[in-house]
Amino acid sequence: MTTHKTGQIVPLHPGDAPTPEAPSLSDEALLAACSVGATSALGSLFDRHHAVVHRFLARLSLTRAQDVDDLLQITFLEVWRSPHGYRKQGSVKSWIFGIAINVARHYLRGEVRRQKAMQEFAKLADGGGARATDAVAEQRLLLTRLGQAMTTLSYERRVAVGLCGLGGLGGGGAAAAR
Repeated sequence: MTTHKTGQIVPLHPGDAPTPEAPSLSDEALLAACSVGATSALGSLFDRHHAVVHRFLARLSLTRAQDVDDLLQITFLEVWRSPHGYRKQGSVKSWIFGIAINVARHYLRGEVRRQKAMQEFAKLADGGGARATDAVAEQRLLLTRLGQAMTTLSYERRVAVGLCGLGGLGGGGAAAAR
């Protein structure tokens, strides 16, 4: 159970169905409920914010759709694991975006290493001079076109564009997420 901002106690159990007369809990109350193990509170936070966080991650990470889904899940797992990390310096939404930024940053670092290793492996497998297949060449072209606009920006600016343009945060909310 958690206490709503009006002082009313609202049960938060996975089987509890919301009733029309039950008040909508604030993000802060849901995060507090997460800290005591209420999985339904995490589900509510996910329902409220997953779409905008997904769009943000899709633009920021420049990766395949199924990888973005994984990054989204990792983001909300981190929300579940560390609700005590919220310091009330901004909105919970900004805090979640901050987690998404760190998840994407970690992923991108690993992806650069993986791509470099795969290129080295391809050189060894091809003998260093074989031509790429049409499918690989087409995929590279599509990825280049897709990421062209974002790759001209620094990582920090991609984050800012994502938070403000895709995340719907203002300058203060974007700063708090960082």
